[in-house]
Formats: sequence, C-alpha cells, structure tokens
Amino acid sequence: MTRKNSGTGAVPKPLDLERLKFEINDETKIALDEWERGCYKSICDLLIEHEKNLLEVFIKNVKQACEFFLLYYNNADEFIIEQEKLIEQEGIEIKDFSGETIVIDKNGDIINYNEWLFKLAFRGVFDEE
Repeated sequence: MTRKNSGTGAVPKPLDLERLKFEINDETKIALDEWERGCYKSICDLLIEHEKNLLEVFIKNVKQACEFFLLYYNNADEFIIEQEKLIEQEGIEIKDFSGETIVIDKNGDIINYNEWLFKLAFRGVFDEE
C-alpha cells in the first residue's frame, strides 16, 4: 500500500540525496533553457526564480522525509506491513524485545526502532563517518 499525504499529495519516503541532486540538476537545466529562450529580462530575474524553484524542491523532499518518519514513529507494526520491500533492501529484522521495539541490522547490531527510523528517514544527512 502506498500512501499519499493529504496535504502535499506526495508519498512519504526517506530523504534520498541522490534523487534530490537529480531534481536540482533538472531545475537548473530548465532555468538555463528558459534563459536561452529569452524567458527572463535579466539574469537577476532568472536567479530569483531559480532560487524559489530550488527551495520548493528541497522543501518537498524534506517534508516527504518528515512525513515518512512521523507516519511510522512508534508504529513498527504498520512499517512492517507497508514497507516489506524496504525491510528486505535494508536487510533488517524488526522485533519486540522486553517491551521495546528494536531493529537488528545486517551486521547483527541492535538499535532502538525509532532511532533507526530517524536515521533511515534522513539518511545522508546524519550518516556516521
């Protein structure tokens, strides 16, 4: 089941910095194409519009990540049902252990579910070095 947020119409999903990079590149290509076609009177007008468009792309992606996190926060049962493919891709197990929901990652490390979910939702931003 794929959910859409009622406010934005976007599907809640983890932040994907590679996808964000491609969206920014696409916006830049559009802006350059519009400049070449003479759609703007000055480079300043172009830059102002381009900045607004980039901000919209960034905000959309961050909202999707926030909505993903909030949708599944303290809701591992629903995550397990709705995100089977993601669980398989991540190579994890989600279990209840002494009243706490934990994630066992592919290395066998154990982490609190909500902490893991936050790191998943904002992967790339909070990656450990």
